[in-house]
Amino acid sequence: MITLTRIERTALAQGWHRLLDDVLSNGRPVDLPIRLRLSEGESLHHVSAAFALQRVCELSYALCPLAQALADDLLSAQEDDGSFGSVAATSAVVRALLDLRAMPGAEALAERLEFAVEHALRFLAQQQDEEGLLGGSEIDSAIALWQLGGRAEFAAAVRLDELVEAVGATRWRCLAPRPVSAA
Repeated sequence: MITLTRIERTALAQGWHRLLDDVLSNGRPVDLPIRLRLSEGESLHHVSAAFALQRVCELSYALCPLAQALADDLLSAQEDDGSFGSVAATSAVVRALLDLRAMPGAEALAERLEFAVEHALRFLAQQQDEEGLLGGSEIDSAIALWQLGGRAEFAAAVRLDELVEAVGATRWRCLAPRPVSAA
């Protein structure tokens, strides 16, 4: 079982591949093509930190120094266009920031989190093509649904029904949670 100490040690050592492996091995099995997409290039750092922050939020009852450090790292990495690199990385980071926002003690970060989430959701909405896919990619779209499909903020930002339909016709639909309707 992964612990906060193990996450912290691995993050401090910048062992991004190991951190991603550790965090993913504690959850739903991930098909190789999706694992490869999550670990591509410069996005690996953001994806690993985002998944680590998601796990820290699950293991902690309130904002802790590790969650604060991971959040600061991610918030400083946001691009001018609102992304955190790829569509997949941006989806994972948004999920982590939404999880963090719900934690007791995160009130001091509320304004920064809100701005980053809104900016990233705008980026994701701009990536949606006429078929409903994000970035024209079935894998990226499936990852976005896996990470954000159940979040009302995401449902309000993208054309969720079109995204679900576009991904639903692919083999990646197993990742998608039951999406919520835009309110």
